[in-house]
Amino acid sequence: TSSTVAKVTAFLTWDSDGNDPMTAEATNTLHNGLEDVSLRNTSIALNTWVVAPSTQTTKGKCYLWLKTDSGQATLKKARLVWAMRETV
Repeated sequence: TSSTVAKVTAFLTWDSDGNDPMTAEATNTLHNGLEDVSLRNTSIALNTWVVAPSTQTTKGKCYLWLKTDSGQATLKKARLVWAMRETV
């Protein structure tokens, strides 16, 4: 990352164009790596329950969008932790 990036905003969409939102935006502060301080990391909780729309363009996929507060960043890894909720 550039040294000016301090925060990142993330959200998910159902489509690769970013027009069909899945979650709201969530913003969090980036933290320097403990061993390699040139790396930055964070964990962002989107805290939402979703149901795929019938018009979803790519079945089984969602897309992550990131915006930095300033400067540029290179994403090296993203993990999505997904929990299923039973419907009754």
